[in-house]
Amino acid sequence: MKLVIPIEELSVLKTAVENIDTKYQYCRVSFIVNPAEKTLTILTGQKPTNACCTVPLAPESTALQATQFSIDGGFLKDLMNDSASSKKDMVLDIEMTGSAAKWFEVLFLTPGFENQGGHSSVRRWRCKAADKQQLNYLGDIQSRPTNKFSPNTGKAICEEAIANLPFEFFEINKDKRQARTLRNGVIEETKLPEHIKLPFDVVLNPTAATLLSTLCDEPGVDVIEMAQQGEEITFKTQRQAITCIMTGIENFYHKNSLIFTEKQCLFVSFYTFRKMVRKWLNNKEIRKADEAILYIDDSTLAIFAVNEEFQFGDIIPVFSIDPKAAGFNCCMFRFKAQTILKTKIKNMIESSKIKISIVEDGKGGTLLRTYHSPKNELKTDSFYITPDEHQLPTVQMLLKKLIEVEGKQRKEAQQDMFDF
Repeated sequence: MKLVIPIEELSVLKTAVENIDTKYQYCRVSFIVNPAEKTLTILTGQKPTNACCTVPLAPESTALQATQFSIDGGFLKDLMNDSASSKKDMVLDIEMTGSAAKWFEVLFLTPGFENQGGHSSVRRWRCKAADKQQLNYLGDIQSRPTNKFSPNTGKAICEEAIANLPFEFFEINKDKRQARTLRNGVIEETKLPEHIKLPFDVVLNPTAATLLSTLCDEPGVDVIEMAQQGEEITFKTQRQAITCIMTGIENFYHKNSLIFTEKQCLFVSFYTFRKMVRKWLNNKEIRKADEAILYIDDSTLAIFAVNEEFQFGDIIPVFSIDPKAAGFNCCMFRFKAQTILKTKIKNMIESSKIKISIVEDGKGGTLLRTYHSPKNELKTDSFYITPDEHQLPTVQMLLKKLIEVEGKQRKEAQQDMFDF
């Protein structure tokens, strides 16, 4: 029996094949050939993280028989990589004895280098009975009650979730029109964008969000189905399905949200900010201490590193600084310098203007929060900072020196312009 999978269908196999985990000693992939519909169904994974897909077979397929069998999962994973690089149809030869598959065989030609000819290769794997647990999965996903939505809705969900990375869980509540994000053990609530309209609630972890995004990009998909049972979440299209585990979801459901209050926001070149910190950390003493001071007043943003052995300071260019919220008077905060380098912002260049804000969490904690842009309310990251003004006299002395130097430079630049 010859099974030919068209090259344009190989992308549908990707999710199921990537679900193969070769760390398991018993790692099987099951195949179901349907000669009436001229399709091949592939099932992968171990309970409960299973996946399956169904692809049409090319007309070149011959001697099709109704049969089920399994082979080693690692073999199919390697074969998928070879087929992707060859950019040709995947051709599988199945040696049959009656209606039973005995050998799974692949022949291919590997191109040579420069003027050398290619060489041919053969790979054969003995077929065994189809994995019962994988076959049960195929029936199980057909009976699970599901919620249905369009790929565009799925993409909007994924975009909202991915914009809130990193997170442990991300939940959309349709009735409250809000999103709940669990990050570093803290749950935050934010308003849901108007373009996301769901007839049901949804909870994702990063793995589930990635899988949903992949299925939304599948060509020709009209409807995506989602089924959640305890910690298991399954996504289905007409041609494939995959299940993953969301460990800890019950604890997430019972965890209370914190109420965050913005106390001040600034608009800065975060690229310049991070560049300054990176330069500082080249000094081994500053790197060892890994503690810096953030200073903010009505017109100035600066960072300092101060102890008994050294005193460093830099003024950070700002576009604007909004007034502090009523009752919030702190102007100095301690933070770990390394956290600035770990903060990720999309498309960041030197001239980029982004928003950062000082936020209180309602339980006595203060955070520095960064956003993608001045207008974008989707934060990229946040980390805790500590209000601390015990070094204020030293910082004010250093700041005075910095301001005097900047004033002198501006005066000299103006004088040079008039002389010209």
